[in-house]
Amino acid sequence: MATSLQTTVYNAGIAAGSLTGGLVLESAGATALPWTSLPLIAAAVGVVAVGRRAFPPRRPA
Repeated sequence: MATSLQTTVYNAGIAAGSLTGGLVLESAGATALPWTSLPLIAAAVGVVAVGRRAFPPRRPA
């Protein structure tokens, strides 16, 4: 079940990104695409930063 949920969320993310990119491209043009992706990139970096603290590296005994 976890694998099917992972696949579903992954494909939903691709679809949402395609839809958002298409809407931004149609309404504001190609120059707006990097500015639209900037908050998403910042959120991803934040998730990675928090995730690193949640799983500390193992130290040999």
